[in-house]
Parts: sequence; C-alpha cells; structure tokens
Amino acid sequence: MKKFMLCIAVLCLSACIPVADFGAYWDKGTVDHALQGKWEEVTSDPAKKGEMKITEKDGVDYFESLAEEDKKKEREEITARSLKAGSYTFLMAIDKSDIATGKDKNHPPIKGLIRYEVKDGVFRQYTLNDIPTVAFLKEKYPDAKNIEVKKFMSSDSIEVKTLDDEAFKILSDIPDTGVFWKLQGEWHKAP
Repeated sequence: MKKFMLCIAVLCLSACIPVADFGAYWDKGTVDHALQGKWEEVTSDPAKKGEMKITEKDGVDYFESLAEEDKKKEREEITARSLKAGSYTFLMAIDKSDIATGKDKNHPPIKGLIRYEVKDGVFRQYTLNDIPTVAFLKEKYPDAKNIEVKKFMSSDSIEVKTLDDEAFKILSDIPDTGVFWKLQGEWHKAP
C-alpha cells in the first residue's frame, strides 16, 4: 500500500490545486469512462513504477493499487469525479489515505483539483506553475472571493476555498500554455 499511496499522494498533493469545499460542483462532476481500467506509471526507473486500477462505483471513480502488498487490503481511499472547465478536464479528488490524514480518521481528507487528459491510451496529469498563476490571479482577478493566494513552503500558490461559479470561471480562464501548466505525470493503459 505504501508505494501506491505514495504515488497517489504525490499525484494528489503536488499536482493538485487544493480545495476546501467542492460545493455544488461535486454533484456536477461525472465519471470519465476513459479512466476506467488498469494503468502503469511511465517512469525511467522500473523499480519505482506504480500500477493502479480505476473503477466506477455509484457515480464515483475509485483508485486502487495493484501492488501485491496492497491486494490484501480492501481500502478505497482515493475517490474522484471529473469536471469540465472550459477546455480543461479536472479530477475533483478526495484523498482519505493514511498519508493524507496522518492516520487520524478525524482529520479531514485532502481535496483538490487535478487537471488531466486521456489521449491515445495515456493518462496525463498537469500541475500549475505557481509564480505565473499567482501573478495572473492578482492581475485579472484581484477581488476573487473563493480563490486565494496562500504561502506554501517558500512560495505563493493558490487555493480554492469553495468551488463556485467564480472559481470555476477563473480556473477555465488560466491560459493553456507551458508557462502556466507543466506535465506532472503519465500513466499508460495496461492490457
């Protein structure tokens, strides 16, 4: 479980835009059938390659590890729904894993938006470049109510307080260029 949960935690923690509350947008999310199936992580180190299976249950995608050590445990801790925002598709992800909650089941799960695409059997995740994104937000949306700039480690980044119409519009307006978005990870569809 550790290896998979570490991969998913990296996916959720480093690639995501933190969200305190998905609000009514959670119900607007859907299951993306292109995500269904087995996936193998693209990496230059085969020893670090992760494998996962994504399945749909009750209108939610469940992320499950395929590592031998994890098969004995039946914990579905990463759930998500897909949401289109302009030309982007995001996973509204909820991470209830021990890594996310520190094994404290009273600790709220980590929630975030992960921009992704599935094309030609490849699942790609993207992360925002903080410096241009913060500058974009301050210039174009200085009075934004539900997206705020927060200090994270040594730099500023953005956080969505409540995913509402305003936050949704701002996210869809972020330019689709390498200045703002960088590839975070890739997974190939497994046979």
